[in-house]
Amino acid sequence: MADRETRRLSFGSVATDYDRYRPSPPPQALDWLIPPGARAVLDLAAGTGAVTRELIGRAPRVIAVEPDERMRAVLTARCPEAEVLAGRGEDIPLPDASVDAVVVSSAWHWLDPEVAVPEITRVLRVDGILGVMWISRDMRVPWVTEFNQLARESRSIPGRGPTLPGESGPSSTASRGTAPTCRSSAGACAADGSRASFPRAAGPGR
Repeated sequence: MADRETRRLSFGSVATDYDRYRPSPPPQALDWLIPPGARAVLDLAAGTGAVTRELIGRAPRVIAVEPDERMRAVLTARCPEAEVLAGRGEDIPLPDASVDAVVVSSAWHWLDPEVAVPEITRVLRVDGILGVMWISRDMRVPWVTEFNQLARESRSIPGRGPTLPGESGPSSTASRGTAPTCRSSAGACAADGSRASFPRAAGPGR
C-alpha cells in the first residue's frame, strides 16, 4: 500500500511539466457528461487541472480535489476560478449531496473502489452523474500505430525500461470524455453504463 501511495503521488515532482503536456478533454466530451443545469461539479483526483479548467463555465461552482500539494499549487495558479481542496477519492472533503457531477479523468486506477464508490455516492445529489474518462493514442491513425510499434520495439531492448502507457492497445473507452498530444481519442462512460468516445487532434501543451 505504501508503494502504491508513493507512486500515486509521484507526479507532483514534475508538476509543471505534467501540466504543460497533459492534454485537455474535447469540449464535446464534457458537453455529453455534465448534466444540464448543474450547479456544482467536482473534478476528483484533479492533478494540475487539465479537466478543471474545461469545467469552468459549465457550472456556477467548480471544485477540484487533489491529494498532492505540488499538483494543487499548479492547479490553483492556473485555474483561480476553481475551489481547490486537499483530499482523495476515499475521503472527499465535501458535505453529503453537494455536487451534481463527479469527474475522474485517467485516475480511476489510483482509487480504492470499495471505499471511493460509497464516498462518491455520498457527495452526489440525487440523479447526479459519475463520469470516468481515459485518454489513449488513436490507433486508427496509421502514423500513430507505427509510432506505437517503434516504441514497443525500443522498450524490448534490455535496460530501456517498461512499456509506456498507451502502447499496448487501441484507444480506451470510458465513463460519461478527454484526449492527448498529437492524435488521440478520449473515452468516457457514465455510472449508468452509457459510453462514448471523442477523437481529437491536439498539439503539445494543449
